[in-house]
Amino acid sequence: MGIYRRNVKIQLALFIAFIFLAVNNILNYVLTPIFSWYSIVVLVISLLFIGFVIYLYRKSDNSIIPITQKEYKEIRYTLYAYFIVYIVDILVESVESLDKLLLAIVSSVVLGLIATFGVILNLRLLNKA
Repeated sequence: MGIYRRNVKIQLALFIAFIFLAVNNILNYVLTPIFSWYSIVVLVISLLFIGFVIYLYRKSDNSIIPITQKEYKEIRYTLYAYFIVYIVDILVESVESLDKLLLAIVSSVVLGLIATFGVILNLRLLNKA
């Protein structure tokens, strides 16, 4: 079984974006009251990152990296775990009785760990080629 090297690079960029989202989740509660322009900075960084991802995808790199079924499942389950934790964070955030900052810290740590695991998985795949 194989996967295009280009697709692994896109997955790596995606997991890096997930780390950025996890950090942003905490910083949003801390910095927005202090710096009103924080949202604009995040928007600009996000647009630059999207441009970088588009550049990576358009760059033709059709080499194939061998991937085992185990590695494929690890990446898939990592994406599922991130998605589930993120959805639970969004749903629990609407509960009024919870401390929002504590919830942001806990969910961001879990999301950051999952995303870091995804980055490590994709870096291992890139090193195989």
